[in-house]
Amino acid sequence: KVYQTGNVGLGSWSGHLEVLGIETHDVGLAMEALDAGFFTDNMAAVCRTGEKLALPVQPEFWEDVRANGFVWYDTGQEHIITNSEFRNCGFNAEWNASSNIGCGDPPLDGSCHRESSVFGLLTHSDQFNPEIMQATKNIT
Repeated sequence: KVYQTGNVGLGSWSGHLEVLGIETHDVGLAMEALDAGFFTDNMAAVCRTGEKLALPVQPEFWEDVRANGFVWYDTGQEHIITNSEFRNCGFNAEWNASSNIGCGDPPLDGSCHRESSVFGLLTHSDQFNPEIMQATKNIT
């Protein structure tokens, strides 16, 4: 379990990572993998729980704790995510504490960045085709 982290819950730049069960709460980004050969099964990413963030940075910087679920990269990466759940990830302009859909504007407790998302896609060029490098199954 990883919780209350202003940046990445779990990250790897070494490749060939297999994660079988991880839970993240109130993080900037649930997971990242920056190399070919990444597989995760049974991930629970709760980007915002609604709890007050208790981070070593000042509240005016909480907007930088984005609340992203996962970012797909396009430079020769191969990612597979299965049987995983994403809750309260991504910005929701109509957010309230009981909505369970996305997260709201700073400086509210449990807020996130206006550009946060459940899934993001970082693209560098049209040389790489994300649709043949990324796969998901049974995502809620």
